Amino acid sequence: MASNSAPHAGCAPTIGRMDGRAIDHVVDRLWSSEAVGAAGTEVRLPTGRAQLVFGLDPGFPVAILQGPTTMPAVIERGPQRRAVGVALQPSAVRALTGEHAAAFTDRSVSLGELWRTDVSGLIEELRDAQYNGSIAAVLARVIEAEVGARASGSSSQVRRGIELLRCGVAVADVVDRLGTRRSTFVAAFRAEVGITPKAFSRLARFESAVAQVRAVDAPGLASIAAVLGYADQAHMTRDFAEFAGRSPGALHGDGSGTPNHLAHR
Repeated sequence: MASNSAPHAGCAPTIGRMDGRAIDHVVDRLWSSEAVGAAGTEVRLPTGRAQLVFGLDPGFPVAILQGPTTMPAVIERGPQRRAVGVALQPSAVRALTGEHAAAFTDRSVSLGELWRTDVSGLIEELRDAQYNGSIAAVLARVIEAEVGARASGSSSQVRRGIELLRCGVAVADVVDRLGTRRSTFVAAFRAEVGITPKAFSRLARFESAVAQVRAVDAPGLASIAAVLGYADQAHMTRDFAEFAGRSPGALHGDGSGTPNHLAHR
């Protein structure tokens, strides 16, 4: 990305809180899904970040860590009939697993293989929590316990690098601002985030582009490309082809409530 690129939309990181607990460095936001009769498959677009997914429908019990994503993936819709999840901060995987985040890139791993928590019991607890409004508190307690069981944390340089990259600052300029060597920063970033800073920057911009392109009141594609710092509309179109397998025109103004998901065709 050129060093004069415009900031991404919403370049300030969104920090989610669960029950007021001090896990902001791990949690971005909590989400839930209830799609009666959901079936078949759909395409999940890459964001460069990871999430925890809990399928609570008795027919689709799921508790997984979806690692940082760099490519579109076809996923089953069944678990979305009744599900909750946690969108994670970019450097959260290492804190939750104690392992390099790159080990989970573009993978989904059962939390039963990673956590000390009784995952089957947790799914049952989350089912009950849906009815009394305590899902956030339950997930906060479990995440806090799992993070506390490990010594792994994110470095201040990586956290600052994430903020700058999200705002459209070029990797070379990020390294200069941090006063470190590029190789040192890239190695630390990949260990904590699971992908390189350049890939993270591209995916952060793509995610912003998807949200803007699919908005009901979306402006013209050339305007979106310019605001987000693409060289031109064709540049943005190439990213859509790589990361979505669709042109931005095919999604323009469709008003999707789940912009990072596409119908599987």
